[in-house]
Amino acid sequence: MLRRTELDGEWILELTQPAEGATVTAGTRLATDGRSVHGTLQDQGIIPDPFVEQNETVIQWVGRSDWTLTRSLAIPDEPGQVTELVFEGIDTIADVSIDGARVLESRNMHLSHSIDVSGYRGGTCSLEVALLSPFAYADDVEREVGPYPGSFDETPYTYVRKMACSFGWDWGPRVADLGLWRPVHLRTWSTARLDSVVASTNRPGEPSVEVRVGIARQPGVDASLSVRARVRGTGLDVEGSAVMASDEQEVILVVKAPGAARWWPRGAGAAALYDLEVELLDGSGVPLDRDERRIGFRTIELDTTSSDGAFGLVINDEPVLARGFNWIPATLLPGLADRTAVRTLLEAAVAANSNIVRVWGGGTYESRDFYDACDELGILVWQDFAFACGAYPETAAMREDIANEARQNVTRLASHPSLVLWNGNNENLWLHEALNWENELDHRPWGAGYYFDVIPRVIASLAPDQPYYPGSPWSGGWNVEPNDPDHQTHHAWEMWNNRDYIHYRDDAPRFVSEFGWQGPASTPVLTASISDALDGPHAAGLVFHQKAADGVAKLQLGISRHFPVTEDFADWHYITSVIQARAVTAALDHWASLWPRCRGAIVWQLNDIWPAISWSALDVAGTPKPVLHAIADSFDDLHVSLIGEAGGRRVFVHNRGRSRLEADLGMRGLSSSGTTQFTTATSLRLDAGASSFVDASLGAAEALEVTLLGRRRFAFADADGSAGIPDPGLESSVVVENGVASLVVTATSAIAREVLVRPELEVAGVTASSRLLTILPGEQCVVPLTVGAGVDRDDLDRVARGDRTVTSLFDYLARNR
Repeated sequence: MLRRTELDGEWILELTQPAEGATVTAGTRLATDGRSVHGTLQDQGIIPDPFVEQNETVIQWVGRSDWTLTRSLAIPDEPGQVTELVFEGIDTIADVSIDGARVLESRNMHLSHSIDVSGYRGGTCSLEVALLSPFAYADDVEREVGPYPGSFDETPYTYVRKMACSFGWDWGPRVADLGLWRPVHLRTWSTARLDSVVASTNRPGEPSVEVRVGIARQPGVDASLSVRARVRGTGLDVEGSAVMASDEQEVILVVKAPGAARWWPRGAGAAALYDLEVELLDGSGVPLDRDERRIGFRTIELDTTSSDGAFGLVINDEPVLARGFNWIPATLLPGLADRTAVRTLLEAAVAANSNIVRVWGGGTYESRDFYDACDELGILVWQDFAFACGAYPETAAMREDIANEARQNVTRLASHPSLVLWNGNNENLWLHEALNWENELDHRPWGAGYYFDVIPRVIASLAPDQPYYPGSPWSGGWNVEPNDPDHQTHHAWEMWNNRDYIHYRDDAPRFVSEFGWQGPASTPVLTASISDALDGPHAAGLVFHQKAADGVAKLQLGISRHFPVTEDFADWHYITSVIQARAVTAALDHWASLWPRCRGAIVWQLNDIWPAISWSALDVAGTPKPVLHAIADSFDDLHVSLIGEAGGRRVFVHNRGRSRLEADLGMRGLSSSGTTQFTTATSLRLDAGASSFVDASLGAAEALEVTLLGRRRFAFADADGSAGIPDPGLESSVVVENGVASLVVTATSAIAREVLVRPELEVAGVTASSRLLTILPGEQCVVPLTVGAGVDRDDLDRVARGDRTVTSLFDYLARNR
């Protein structure tokens, strides 16, 4: 039976070729687990934390230097056995040697490698991994193929198969790590082993699974084999088998699963999973190898009706409204990614009512932990291939490397029921046209061969039943501008870059796969890493942690279109958080109201990888920004929103649940002091999946309250308070019950609008939910507090008394008129 032995012991890291600025000398040797050079150096105090201040600039020498990892390697003395040394992922340019003889040249972070080391059995040898600077390698490639355009200066990601954002992006720092970013192990076997298993359940009719099994055979050993596939789960235990002749290396089995429950995305039903066991046996029935995974029975279709530009996912014959987030890597250093951290982020996406994540092409193909979690949570996965924002050379060697990358990752991931769409690249088709790359490249191949030829051929051979799309954005053909909102996928960045968020309603896109608005990380995250953060939005540290082009100016412009601009940190933090929540809500609610014309919106981005001002909904500590709560409201399975303004308002209700809705929609007109000026009620009867518009008007009222089954939404005649809004007379107190502290906020005299509770501005170690609140006069809003160690009752009383603990729109305007 195949045996796996993890090589997770200690390596020795040595600096072999220091770059300019190195703070240690050549020959420096350090004990390490090998996963991350940057992580090792930081843990041992050799480099500073890149999160802090502007330390990013002083650690650039690390990725520009050459390093070597060494360890001893004992190969078991087992005659008749094959022993392979397997590297599941090397970051990125590496030469591997055993006892001084080179056995592998690795040039692609996204590949795994297997080396037959049977000839070394019975002894202990020296294993060396020379990690070479990706910058130097990229420079060599550029000299060979000529310059290729990318979106960022001095970012060589188009020349090297390393995750692009290692070299910095418009939301993260440049920290080009090196190391063994995925496990290393020995694999010992005889006769044959499973080389690949791809399970497809995208089959019409009665549930069944097609299992495509690839076999690696021991050289010189001719043997007939058999493969058995067994599916087990609630109420199901079925199997199928096939015999393989001695010259066969692939077999396809179909196992019928009558009565199996369907796998559904979150909100549409249960994500039913079943255990699949694939076993390889020799001619006598002795087990040689086994693969175990979970599968889900579901059908997938990508609807791209060319005649009208439609784009949408159809799961189990039902159109899906895709609501989700773009996914960037979970950590700054990929070798240190933690399965718990990944799961926590995905659970936050689910808590925000999302049903899809798009694994963006500037990162990596994620770990099995990621896709397993998506399978379990019912999150659809849109998977980009690892190409983003650049023109990519197409030499013969590169094309073969990309084909191998595609083959490995399609084989590894295609069995996951959550994976429902493969996408060729991020923005390359759009930028090729928008930035006139053709002239800049003098007609050299720039990546189109990958997206329209190499990758789709791989998918057609390995996972022919899974949808593939050439790029995002893409309008379906070169006869239409690639980012045309009327045709298929669209990236809606014009508002953030150049226009006000109210203009999201100007278009009626078919599917928005990227859009967003920036907002700051939580105050504790910023102040822990940036010493001058409290000096205001133009503080050097805050500006440094803002990586978007003209990001500081765009944030200030976004404020100025609606409110007075401020230089006070606390007020700037408040109003930019408000604008981010307003902007994303305006987009999501408008696009939701276009259903079924618009069949999806994917927010940029879920998470951050360092302390930043960015488009994320969660900061690097996992703290939700106000925008996350706003997104959760817009993604709610019972969606209620107010569309339009002035005399053109309508309430839009979409029943995204599985059962019929029968309830009354209430509307109440209010004065600013909370006096009811009118009430209306509309009886709604909506089948599952149905939606409805209800006309709404404020009349002479200053505010409109809409309620439906516990959901409450507000609209204001003077949305920005430009005519002046009254003091709500907010009062706060802290109560502690059963050891749990809460802040009770009461509006005493007028409606309190866009209230944000930030106790950390008064007492370090006390935080609260960052939801923006509307509080009517006489209402008490109870906000749970998270209280750190060492915080006593006097501290909590200071929180209640603090001038900045609670901020409303009135407070902001009063301080900044």
